[in-house]
Amino acid sequence: MKKATIRIHGTVQGVGLRVKIKTVADNLGVSGTVQNMKDGSVLVVCEAEEATIQDMFNQIHTNSEPATITNMKTEYSPVTGMEEFEILYEDTNIEMLTAIRVGTIVLHGVSKTLVRVDHKLDKIDNKLGNMDNKLDKIDNKLGNMDEKLGDIEHTQGEMLQTQKSMCSAIESINSKMDRSLKNDEELLRIKEQLR
Repeated sequence: MKKATIRIHGTVQGVGLRVKIKTVADNLGVSGTVQNMKDGSVLVVCEAEEATIQDMFNQIHTNSEPATITNMKTEYSPVTGMEEFEILYEDTNIEMLTAIRVGTIVLHGVSKTLVRVDHKLDKIDNKLGNMDNKLDKIDNKLGNMDEKLGDIEHTQGEMLQTQKSMCSAIESINSKMDRSLKNDEELLRIKEQLR
């Protein structure tokens, strides 16, 4: 276990950073305090394993918006036995004004996000409308193809009927030709006998 005193510099006051630090500390089981300092920095005094303290500040540094952290200085000292993590507040009126300011910043961010989402939903709606039109065109083309296939099937049926009629006619012609050949052979045989 180690005790760390960390001074955070940048745009770090009035932007909800202390609440974020407390949330991360509580999730990791870190005990200590966080407070705003008169020089505009934030002071964190905490106790935990060094790796846990490092993890806490990595999480805070990568997810600190709307705060902007420019510098963090850390000093280690002997553990004193802190039991929980708490925010040390200044004057109540100043804290209330800060909370209102943070709430306004958050709501402004939410509003911007909702506008972007609304814009993206409009684009999606337009794309779905285009897809719907294209699907209608495909449906019409499939309907036309179905009609043409029906016409082709009908024409094929007529062609098969014509082919059957032609086959019957050819068979009839073959039969007549066979009889004619037999008659010719018979005539030749009779002619031979008469000679």
